Amino acid sequence: MIANSGESVSSFRQVNHNNNHKWEAGAVVLWPFRVYRTVRQGEKMSVYDAVIISGGTIDDVFVKHILEREKRQGGVPACLVIAADRGLLFFLRNDMTPDIAIGDFDSTPDKKVEEAYSRMKTDTEFIRLKPEKDVSDTHAAMLLAAERGAKRVLLLGGTGTRLDHVTANLGLLLAAEEAGVSVVIQDPHNCIFLAERCMTLKKSDYEGRYVSLFPLGGNVTSLTLTGFKYPLTDYTLRFSDASLTVSNEIIGEEAEIAFKSGCLAVMITED
Repeated sequence: MIANSGESVSSFRQVNHNNNHKWEAGAVVLWPFRVYRTVRQGEKMSVYDAVIISGGTIDDVFVKHILEREKRQGGVPACLVIAADRGLLFFLRNDMTPDIAIGDFDSTPDKKVEEAYSRMKTDTEFIRLKPEKDVSDTHAAMLLAAERGAKRVLLLGGTGTRLDHVTANLGLLLAAEEAGVSVVIQDPHNCIFLAERCMTLKKSDYEGRYVSLFPLGGNVTSLTLTGFKYPLTDYTLRFSDASLTVSNEIIGEEAEIAFKSGCLAVMITED
């Protein structure tokens, strides 16, 4: 009843696919707009190409607001909405429908999967993966989004109590970059993305929030921070001394992050 694709994302096949809460102004929900307006100079970034709802901790009001925002951009097609495995439960309890549901569904009760298929089969493409696979369900969802043409992906439900999955999702930032996709991981208190070699953050966009930086996959060389409370000049940042770049603050009108090589994760956070 649900398509079995095996382990190859390229072998995915389609099944029956047809295309009043408000978050306070200035809350974390706005960060992705500001991130992309800063990182991708000159592009219009009012909408993500895809939003993935995964199986981590989910604030329903927060996620619903984001989905409603992404769906109501005037004159711009709605983004692709993907439920990754247990993320399907969010749609069930909120009587909403994703465009695609993908995963091995081993962390979702069988009865809930059956209920979702019965309720959503007309409008949702269901893709069941084998439990024995080389990537997580969230990773598979990202690869599928890339295969469907997404270049900008927002991941919700990518943080929570399972630190192993959170760590895997940080690695997903790198995997996405290699696939030509920019991913932002977001929850009500955190926004995580990869920095470009030279980028600017405006204080007005991040007032009262912390900026933390972590090297991923190796050292970050010649890291220079200007406009921050704790500046750096031409520093090689290793993961073992990453506490040096935790909980920084923007004190100038603008702050600049620049580095020569490596991959640098930026975390914008608040308590």
